[in-house]
Amino acid sequence: MDELDIVNAFVVPAKRERYVGFVSSPKARRKFIEALYHFRDFDPAVIVELPPSLETRDGVLKELQRRGAGHTCYIVSADAELDRTTSPLSDAVDRVFTLVEGTIISCVAGRLAYYEGEAPRNRFILHRKSRSAV
Repeated sequence: MDELDIVNAFVVPAKRERYVGFVSSPKARRKFIEALYHFRDFDPAVIVELPPSLETRDGVLKELQRRGAGHTCYIVSADAELDRTTSPLSDAVDRVFTLVEGTIISCVAGRLAYYEGEAPRNRFILHRKSRSAV
């Protein structure tokens, strides 16, 4: 399940067990989804802030591809239409960038994702360079 990969790779160790419980339970999953608007429990070691030059749809897409993203991605989102869907990466970035808050686009399971939170300046790449750190 990609949501477990997201939690295990990108959430601070002290909160992982709690979020694993949320995403593992259909009833509790809603708590995780609602928290995505202002998610504060990402591991700072995996957050890659976007410089102003990359804060465009094309900039985000190119940076994800540069870091190893493939053509498809898995989406976890507060937007019910997008949540739990698989999509071409370029389409997902086009739909989400500045428009759909509370969304994680998982590009490489457990290694690379894009987060779009509620504005202002609450978007960044999540990149875990090795699985051994998880």
